[in-house]
Amino acid sequence: RSGRLVAATDSGAVIITGSGVASLPDPEGWLGAEVWVMHEDGDGTWWFGTPRGLVWQRSGGTGRYTVADGLPHDEVTALLRSRGGDLWIGTRRGLARLRDGRLTSHTEADGFVGNQVRALAEHGGAIWAGTYDGGLYRVAGDRITRFTTAQGLHDNGVFQ
Repeated sequence: RSGRLVAATDSGAVIITGSGVASLPDPEGWLGAEVWVMHEDGDGTWWFGTPRGLVWQRSGGTGRYTVADGLPHDEVTALLRSRGGDLWIGTRRGLARLRDGRLTSHTEADGFVGNQVRALAEHGGAIWAGTYDGGLYRVAGDRITRFTTAQGLHDNGVFQ
């Protein structure tokens, strides 16, 4: 959307243009580690899931959300912009939703067992979260439903 291609690597993010490849500007050093996942919004804002939190960049600014801001864990492993406009954030220790600059978290305390999120999708008016070994979760409103091998999954590890 922004006219440039951005790629995630094991040591940060890069911009690919007609003139070559360059490191993405990183004035704070937040992208200096792995970038696990990224998403571009329609307004040109880029979101990056890193071991150091959720980093955003757009023309004129950069910022970061961490555990101190309400993320369940600083390692961000999955991102999804829902049709309703919320940014859903999968982490090593649960799921968060960013709405109007505020984070709401779903963790083991909320019934999110085996809460390392690997994948996010939206379907049927719900957010679906696949976890490392805790099964598949359906988040609809305030209700969280868990699906595991007991409900017919072949395995409790859900990748996509």
